[in-house]
Amino acid sequence: MRYYTVKQTYYCPTNYGLYECRLENGKEVCKLIACVVRDSLTTPL
Repeated sequence: MRYYTVKQTYYCPTNYGLYECRLENGKEVCKLIACVVRDSLTTPL
């Protein structure tokens, strides 16, 4: 099962990244797929 989450990261100039995650052998494995601005996620479109 894959899911997406936003985490704070130093790899992005905005300090937040969108990660695609999955569980592998009981461990969470995530990879950064995009940089995001945190404020835009709390504002309705």
